[in-house]
Amino acid sequence: MAKILVVENDLALRILVTQLLELEGYTVVAAENGAVALEFVENEPPDLVLCDLLMPEVDGYQVLHRLMQNPLTASIPLIFLTASALPSDREYCLENGAKGFMTKPFHHLELLDLISNLLPEPNVSVPNL
Repeated sequence: MAKILVVENDLALRILVTQLLELEGYTVVAAENGAVALEFVENEPPDLVLCDLLMPEVDGYQVLHRLMQNPLTASIPLIFLTASALPSDREYCLENGAKGFMTKPFHHLELLDLISNLLPEPNVSVPNL
C-alpha cells in the first residue's frame, strides 16, 4: 500500500486531506510543518509527499531542496498543494523537482488523479460478498 506524507500547517485541511487519501486506500501520515516532515522522511521514507508551500519553521521550498539534494529521497515525488497562485512559484517548484503543483482551493478528483499518475494503485480491501 502506498504511503503518502501530508505536510500542512492548517490542522483542518491536514485532517481533510488525510481522510480523503485514506478513503482512497492510501496509508497516510501527516506533519504540521516542513521540519517534522523532513524528520519523518529520514526515518520512514514515504512513496509521495503532498506539501504546502508556505509554512512556519521549514517551508515547502526548503523541503523540496532537501529532498532533491539527497540521493536517497530525490526520487520521492513531491506535489505542492498551496494557496500561492503565483506563476513564478509554480515554475520554480516544477523546475526544481516537484512533480505537481495545485492551488487551494482544490478539487479532490484532480488531486487524486495527479497522485494516481505518480503512484501505483492503492490497495483497497473489498469485503467478500
